[in-house]
Amino acid sequence: SHYLQVRLQRMHGERVVIEAQQINFIDYSGVEMLHQEARRLLSQGRSLTLRGARPQVVEELRKLEGPEKCPIRFEDLSDISVDFHRWQASSHRDSGDPCGSWLASDAFKKPTGGAVL
Repeated sequence: SHYLQVRLQRMHGERVVIEAQQINFIDYSGVEMLHQEARRLLSQGRSLTLRGARPQVVEELRKLEGPEKCPIRFEDLSDISVDFHRWQASSHRDSGDPCGSWLASDAFKKPTGGAVL
């Protein structure tokens, strides 16, 4: 928990994303720390997003302040998959370079100053 908090505090991206697929359990201290860091980022006009978090982890994180007040954003991997398949379909229709389509796609554009953990 301390290691992750230090890493989060060193990030300078506008949008900080934690790849959370491998997190099976989170205890109270972890929940509290992530809420604290998410609030710190929000106060700076930034955000904390957990990508691909398991339902039980999302549930624990939302319990602390309630779902409406939770400062952490959650991104579902199925949403990314849908966007990827849309990109694939559009890149096959385009006559230009498919890599150009990838870079131009809003769904996959890395936010300015974004950081992924």
